[in-house]
Order: sequence, then structure tokens, then C-alpha cells
Amino acid sequence: MNLVFVFLAAFTLATDAYERGVETSVPKEREEAFNEALNLYMQLPQPSRGGGALYYNIGNTFYQLGEYPYALLYYAKASRRMPREELPAHNIGLAREKAGLPPKEPPSIFQEIFFFHSFFSFSSRMQAFMLFSFLSFLLISLSIWFPLRFFKMSALCTGVLTTLFLLSLAYTHYVEPLEGVLVKSTPLYRDDSTAYAPVTPQPATAGQEVRILKVTKEGSWLQVEAENGQVGYVKEDALRLID
Repeated sequence: MNLVFVFLAAFTLATDAYERGVETSVPKEREEAFNEALNLYMQLPQPSRGGGALYYNIGNTFYQLGEYPYALLYYAKASRRMPREELPAHNIGLAREKAGLPPKEPPSIFQEIFFFHSFFSFSSRMQAFMLFSFLSFLLISLSIWFPLRFFKMSALCTGVLTTLFLLSLAYTHYVEPLEGVLVKSTPLYRDDSTAYAPVTPQPATAGQEVRILKVTKEGSWLQVEAENGQVGYVKEDALRLID
């Protein structure tokens, strides 16, 4: 209980500092207030699951400070935890425009049908899996004791839903590719060294999301696929994971 109280108190202080920055028109006061809010937000525990509101507020603070790549990183984290909320997606569009990136393409019909689970957060899917598991066990027990068609069909339906959510959780945990955001513009090299030539003369723009294809043994270089489909290597300090 004490930890919850401390978290809420620190969150409130950070939000108050952010509001002071929004309300003032003096540039120095704005910067000081937003930096104070950011420092307070960053001191709070950042959960691997949940915490969408915290990541959204951190994204807003980075946005107000003009740090658009980091704003996009935290908006992406918030969007994963609140996939059906419109605000993170809307602010991603604003921050991408500020960062000089084109609008993000909406998901295709194929993705909406076969990757429906991406519209639910990991926590929501875990809760749904536990609920349907319990209902499946209950209905199977009832169908054994009372062999009625209703119980059998209900047990079958809940069993299918339980399996779907289990597969969704397993896909996210074991199969889904890692993604990250480039927090600074960087060349995409042909291999894991600056001795190799870049894939293109122009560096990859900061703020864009990339898929991580491979990590070198030392972990200092990552092979990534950029939004335009180009594949190359970047130094690990140029990227932050969307975890």
C-alpha cells in the first residue's frame, strides 16, 4: 500500500510539473517545468506489462521538449499497452510529422484478420486466457455431470477461445520479432562495422520504427529492417527497444 501511495504521489507531482509547463508561455520556465516532469516520470517504476498512462505521459513530455524520437518511442510503448486508445496513435502521427517522417501506414486487412491479437494488450490477453480457461474447466465439468448439448457446445467454444489466446500469448513471447525506435539518425551499414559502406548515402531518419533481425554476439550491433524495407546494421546505442 505504501508503494502505491508513493507511486501515485510522484505521478501527481510529475503531472503537476507538466501542467505548469503547458500553462506558461515563458520558454525557460516551460523547459524547466517539462524537465522536472520528465525527471519525476523517469524515476517511477516502468513496468514491462501495463503502465500505458505512464508511458503516454513520458511521450508527451519528450514531445514538449522537442525530443521527437524519444516521444515516438514512448508513444509506441503506450500504444502497445493501450492498443484500442486513440490518443497514443494520434500523437504518434503528430510526432512523426515533427520528426520529418511520413504518416504511419494503417494495418492491412490481412493483419486485422490474422493478427487480431495485436488489438489487445498482453495483459488483456492474459486476463482473457485465464477467464476462458476457468470457464472451459467449469463447462467441461458440467458437461460430464450433466451431459446436455448446451454445456458441450459451450465447453467447445470456450476451449477454442482459450486455445486462441494461448497461441497469441505464445506468439508474442516466443515468435513475434523485436521492434525498436531509432533515437538518432544513423547510417545502415552493410555489416557490423563502420568499415563497411552504408546501404544508402542517406542515414535512416530518427524516430522510425525498425524490426530487429539479428543481434551480434557482442551485442554492440543490430541488424534491422527499416520502414522502407532496407536492411542494414546499426550500433545498439542508436536504438531503443519497444518493450
